[in-house]
Amino acid sequence: MIIQPESDKTNLLVINNLPDALVVTDIDGCVSLLNPAAETLLKRNTHESRGITAGTAIFPIDQSASFLTDNTIREVLEKKKPIKLFSPLVLTKVNSQICLIIENVTPLLDENNSLCGSLVVINEQKNRTHQLAVDLSDATKRTDDIQRIGHIGWWDLNVSSGQTFWSDEV
Repeated sequence: MIIQPESDKTNLLVINNLPDALVVTDIDGCVSLLNPAAETLLKRNTHESRGITAGTAIFPIDQSASFLTDNTIREVLEKKKPIKLFSPLVLTKVNSQICLIIENVTPLLDENNSLCGSLVVINEQKNRTHQLAVDLSDATKRTDDIQRIGHIGWWDLNVSSGQTFWSDEV
C-alpha cells in the first residue's frame, strides 16, 4: 500500500515522528497542537495547552521569553513569511542543564494561500556555557599535569598593574 504524500495520515505520521518539538498555533498565536516531542520537552500535553499563547505554553515561568516568542509569532502571522532564526530567539534554562531554543517560526498556509496559523520549531540543547566551563576546567588540569611532569613552567605579566604570575615549576 502506498500512502499519498498529501494524506492526513501521512502528515500525522511525519509530525508525530519528528525528533524536533513542534508547536502548531492558530491564527491568534494560541496553541492548537503539540507533537509528542513537544509534549515530552515541555512536560505538558496538547489538551492542557490548547487556547493559551505559544509563548506561555513554551515558557510558562519566563515572562520576557514568553513575550518575545509571542511577538515573533505575531510578526510571522502578520507578514505571512517565515522567520529563520540564525541566532536563537530564546535561550532559557529549564533546569541547570537543558536550554530551549526556538529555531524558526513559519506561517501555515492552506491550499488557497490563506493563513491557518504558525509552526514553531523548538530544540533542546545542553547548556553551552556550563559545558564550556567543564571543558576549560578539564583542559587546565591536564595542562597543569603536563607542565608538572615535564618540568615546564610559565609566567604571565599583567601590563596594566605590573604584577607577574609564575607557575610552581618556574
